[in-house]
Amino acid sequence: MITLLDKPEELMKYKGEISIKSYQAFVGLSDETLLWMYQVGDQFFGEQRFEEAFAIFSLVTQLNPLVCDFWIAFALTQMRQNDPSEALKSFAFAIVADPSHPIPRYQSAKLYLQLEQKQDAMIELEVLEEIIRLKQLDSLSPLVTELKELIGGS
Repeated sequence: MITLLDKPEELMKYKGEISIKSYQAFVGLSDETLLWMYQVGDQFFGEQRFEEAFAIFSLVTQLNPLVCDFWIAFALTQMRQNDPSEALKSFAFAIVADPSHPIPRYQSAKLYLQLEQKQDAMIELEVLEEIIRLKQLDSLSPLVTELKELIGGS
């Protein structure tokens, strides 16, 4: 069964029309409780307890799929579990939640290179460069340099 969460581009169509938080509210969780859950997952990740982190990040992304940081954490956990294809999907959801966040673009480019999809990596690099320029995030310029070197060397 394919769900809305299997297709980030479909979720984007509904982002402005529905209240995704209604599911979080439906189960009676406050923002504070959801944040606490995320922090527990982050602690598990830091302790390299990736199965536990995966379970928590999976849950928080389902409860509120419009929080970019939840998706980033979930994707990073998937990367640590050696699942680059699923991590790319999660980074795509992070981009839907916040198109101007640089980390999903950077990590996606690295994953595309890992999967030998150089053209897709170059697209992510171009978007990342534009985000850094528009948001004046000069401190992230070394990430662009790193990607350019990786793309040039692949």
